[in-house]
Amino acid sequence: MVFCCCCCCCCFRCWHLPVCLCSCHFRRLDGNALFLSKYTRSVGVERCEFEWIGENAMATWGATEEYDATGGEQPRGTRIVGNIAHDVGLYEKQSSGWGQSKSCQSTVEGNGARA
Repeated sequence: MVFCCCCCCCCFRCWHLPVCLCSCHFRRLDGNALFLSKYTRSVGVERCEFEWIGENAMATWGATEEYDATGGEQPRGTRIVGNIAHDVGLYEKQSSGWGQSKSCQSTVEGNGARA
């Protein structure tokens, strides 16, 4: 499956069931290719390729009440396994293959970057 467009490709919000994006190809996206926001649970991203991405390849961002995260509005149980990212950050200076903020219980393993 190949995703091409001129905006953020995927934005999961309030995702209650497990979801797995496997063997997908994200190409030529101006923003974040994959952005998991607030209440998302058990999202898996496995064996995907990210290329020519304007910002981050994959990112999470949750919400808290100051420092209190007991409300559960954070991505939890995310699995990022065996992905390849290259040519990311075309428009953003501090971009990455994986960015995590205000999320927990993530597994990130076996990912790589290539020139």
